[in-house]
Amino acid sequence: MGQAGSGGLTGAPRVARVLVVDDEENLNWSLVTSLRREQYAADGALTAEDARRRMVDVNYDCIVSDIQMPGMDGFQLLS
Repeated sequence: MGQAGSGGLTGAPRVARVLVVDDEENLNWSLVTSLRREQYAADGALTAEDARRRMVDVNYDCIVSDIQMPGMDGFQLLS
């Protein structure tokens, strides 16, 4: 994996922001940790509702979401 984006005026690469949404805590943690090791700015959310709240405050470049979750599913989250 590598970084995405351009640094604009500074010339430094912009760090891509990724949100991982999965109700399986161990999988969520593993994905977020792996992305951070690769220098991505990664956040994790255990519910679609939490993900929605985070998406209000942060403009994510990529969202990796489980489909089957309790409450709101991944399709509803991204619609």
